[in-house]
Amino acid sequence: MSQVKFSSEHDILLGVLGEVSNLLMLSIKKLFKIPYYLFYHDDTIFNRYAKLSLLTAEHINKILKAANYIFPVSDSLTSLLKAKGINNAETLYPIPEGYGGPFKAHNNDSPNHLRFCYAGMIMMHVHFDILDNILQAIHQFDGSLYCFTGPLDEFQPKYPENIIIRDLLPTINQLQSFIINNIDVVIVFYSFDLQHEPRMESSFPSKFIEYAQLGIPVLLIAPEYSSLGKWALKNNWISYVNSDDPDIIAGTLMKFKNEEYWKKCQQQVLEHINNEFNPDLIHSNFMKKIVNSSAFNV
Repeated sequence: MSQVKFSSEHDILLGVLGEVSNLLMLSIKKLFKIPYYLFYHDDTIFNRYAKLSLLTAEHINKILKAANYIFPVSDSLTSLLKAKGINNAETLYPIPEGYGGPFKAHNNDSPNHLRFCYAGMIMMHVHFDILDNILQAIHQFDGSLYCFTGPLDEFQPKYPENIIIRDLLPTINQLQSFIINNIDVVIVFYSFDLQHEPRMESSFPSKFIEYAQLGIPVLLIAPEYSSLGKWALKNNWISYVNSDDPDIIAGTLMKFKNEEYWKKCQQQVLEHINNEFNPDLIHSNFMKKIVNSSAFNV
């Protein structure tokens, strides 16, 4: 380590809270007096998964106390830290890729056949129930769900004719292009199984912010006690469903056939990407906090 040169005036350390590399960062901070910042993306250090971690509770406490500032991904995580006496923390959303192309117009050619999309990892059986319920809802009006994810060999949907399963695309730009050209509504969901997906209480799906950049309506399906559900209620999200019941989900999905409703949902997305979901604004808030905090008083 003595061969590596650090400057306490010009360098900073960035880490993700909960990773074993935090211990290396902690040593570098102490040795070279370098400011140390942490991103906090998932509640893996305080919930039941903590026992599987490589970091002990003592390690975590040392890391939290040493960090100059922590950037949790949700208000729930920020509150969790402050309840533990960690006040040098402020919510910071993940910075999305961004999108510079034209926004999609309402599909006037075939408004009765809605095309939905989900892209991201499926946590096997944890998400199979909610995914099948969404498909049952889509089947009620003969829509389609394009699902970009890993293999779903064990998934046995009730209506397989309503889902098109694709491999994850190599780049976010390819996914953006497909969604703009082929999709009417993007779906972001959590399971309703808190026992097997405890992270839903405090994590925040970065895919939501990423999808929003396209200016396409985003349907949110999550329990009200989840961080996403709390966010949706706080922001009066128009296309939010707080139930995993197929009939209730279908009731909201079918609203997107109405052009006025679709445009209202799109407008709400556009308002957010011009404000709190704006990548430049997120980056600016991050830089301001680094500059204005007591970071360099290590």
